[in-house]
Amino acid sequence: MLLCPLVLCSTLLHPAATAEAAQRCPPTLAFLTNQQSGDVSVLDTRRGVITDTLKVGKEPAGISVSSVSPRAYVSNPGDKTISVIDTRTIETLRSIPVGEGPLALLVDDRRAQLYVADWHLDIISVVSVDSLAIVAEIPVGRSPSGLALSADSRYLYVSNRDDHSISRVNLDTLEVDANIATGERPFGITLSADGSRLYTANVQSNSVTVIDLPSRTVLSEISVGDRPYDVALAKKDSLAFVTDQYDNTVSVINTENLQVIKTIEVGEYPEGIDTHPDDRHVYVANWFDNTVGIIDSHTLEMIDTIDTGDGTRAYGNFFAAHQRFQSPEANEKKSILVLDFELNDLTLHPAVELEEKRVKTLKPLLIEDLKQLEYPLAPLSVERQQAESHGKGYIFDRPAVAARLGKLAGSDWVLTGRLHKASFLFVYLKAQLIDTSTAELVADFVIEIKGWEPRLTAKGVEALAVKLDKTLSVLREQKQDMLCKG
Repeated sequence: MLLCPLVLCSTLLHPAATAEAAQRCPPTLAFLTNQQSGDVSVLDTRRGVITDTLKVGKEPAGISVSSVSPRAYVSNPGDKTISVIDTRTIETLRSIPVGEGPLALLVDDRRAQLYVADWHLDIISVVSVDSLAIVAEIPVGRSPSGLALSADSRYLYVSNRDDHSISRVNLDTLEVDANIATGERPFGITLSADGSRLYTANVQSNSVTVIDLPSRTVLSEISVGDRPYDVALAKKDSLAFVTDQYDNTVSVINTENLQVIKTIEVGEYPEGIDTHPDDRHVYVANWFDNTVGIIDSHTLEMIDTIDTGDGTRAYGNFFAAHQRFQSPEANEKKSILVLDFELNDLTLHPAVELEEKRVKTLKPLLIEDLKQLEYPLAPLSVERQQAESHGKGYIFDRPAVAARLGKLAGSDWVLTGRLHKASFLFVYLKAQLIDTSTAELVADFVIEIKGWEPRLTAKGVEALAVKLDKTLSVLREQKQDMLCKG
């Protein structure tokens, strides 16, 4: 989801308009656990200020925020409980007892479960987020310390600090089905977005282990600072940021060549680290400084430090990016007028009859694909289109003419098309998307089709439909963004 720009969401002058914009484009909040003060600081990341402080259990450390529901879960090792926070109303709802040493925890929105690593019992407690009852306990390695979840919720990865390993838990069977050796004392772990790599911070060997998950083999063991604790990825997973507790630094790893490219000084005893949903700003909890620092992943510089509570650990995923206001009108798929495709054969010996036969199949194929994508389609007679055309390429090269036809048909968009043949071996399927209201050319599409077979033509048209759908999806998203202006 695109984030609403700060300047667009905060500069409206009328109070009612400001309140409406806030509802449409709510700020991303960070929920930061403070172990010594026994509370959670709520940080408005748009304004850079602490807006609330919530009392939870004793010595809170771990945190996991749901990505789909207004809930955050906090582990309290001091009284062996988990606290539940409502991230919309900003209040602590209740606390429940879980095991003997809850620390790392992770919410699984797909399965509606919460996984809690128990430091003392060497198990993962599985808690139903609906009933808040423990529904299963999974034995893992010694001192489970970190958790990561595959995107499909099939596997849970657990770092076993005292076994120097990662356990993979099959969540269908609730059993460990694989173990992978790491550096010494693995703690915080994170998965790449594509699920192919796992990164572990190893507190005793002062390293990060990079694991190739399909083969379950170690790609590299990277030396970092003293006592690495946790890892976060940013900038489309091109950079890994590692908190070095004893050095008061964050090590930055280039994930392509697996080399440390910079060491950034932060606050004293950094622990928890997480990346803002904008994928640019990395937030670091400094336990002994009682602050959170913000790193710009583009410049690799500290850009701000904000005072929090006493003993900020914030170990886990701590950002709550609420679903913004969705305008039904802006989100609706708009109607498309698909005009007849034309042939542009540039070969020395054009097979006009054969290619004309193929070009006549393009519009019906595309209309069928767009129907499958649930786009409304505007009708227009062949005679009306021919009346506006004054020769080959006339409409294709004139968006204003296409837009005029779109208005006649009552469509929001017009798609013009051409089969461009420059070789006997392949053709190009070309298309243009025009905004009917502005007569502007919005997008150009080019699809290469190799071969004569009808199945290859159909495949090329399907690729065009997919590209068109993606473009229109981006345009709908941009329209939603405009609503943040008020």
